[in-house]
Amino acid sequence: EILLENTGAALADGWGTELTINLTGKMEGTWGDGFVTSYENGHIVIKNQDWVKNFGTGTKKSVWLQFNGILPVEASNVVIK
Repeated sequence: EILLENTGAALADGWGTELTINLTGKMEGTWGDGFVTSYENGHIVIKNQDWVKNFGTGTKKSVWLQFNGILPVEASNVVIK
């Protein structure tokens, strides 16, 4: 699970995030408030689902990733935009 928290201004027209993970393996699915639009060499780009474009200040969104790989997974270079 990737848990995102908006500590800035409210977003009304959609949101996205990018991050890098150390997991080498195959992504088999995503679900939750967002979905993966790109996964290459550990770099993941996530976009909001159509029904959750709003991301209010102080609220959280969950995106679940299903991988076939080796744990633990560490994330770095996380950017929400």
